[in-house]
Amino acid sequence: MAVVKRNELASHFSGRGKSPQCVLIYGADRSAVVDLCNSIVMQVTGGGAPSVIRLSEAQVTSAPDRLYSEFAARSMFGDKQVVWISDAGDAIVKALEPILASGEEGNLILIDGSTLPKASKLRKLCETDRRSLVCPLYEESLHELRLRFEKQVRGAGVAISDELQITVRPLCI
Repeated sequence: MAVVKRNELASHFSGRGKSPQCVLIYGADRSAVVDLCNSIVMQVTGGGAPSVIRLSEAQVTSAPDRLYSEFAARSMFGDKQVVWISDAGDAIVKALEPILASGEEGNLILIDGSTLPKASKLRKLCETDRRSLVCPLYEESLHELRLRFEKQVRGAGVAISDELQITVRPLCI
């Protein structure tokens, strides 16, 4: 499908149009990657914990057919499930390629990874597949960080002035 920004990702799961079959989220900030994955899981499953199948890269590479089995499995209640592959890299490409090439409908495959270089096979596969979304999480620039901080402070009803005044009072013991 496309490479999207963090704030655009949720709109792809809103029910309008076709939802992606595979989502790759990667970046150096592991907590930000995992937080975004959790929000996608909540959006897709409505918070149903049994609807999430967690796999590691090692589990996928040791039994490549398992990924396809989990992708094709149907919930007893017909709900869509999420197959979440944690801390993944290029090693899962061999198991993922046939699923994306098949064109079959199935559960959402959610992949979280750390920093992936441009030459990454996983990144290239997901960026070129029409049913996949890729969301890189880059470090914020100082300007972006300041804007986000100021927005949060304003939201709390606090004002920041350009002048910094520090008053030090002596401690009385």
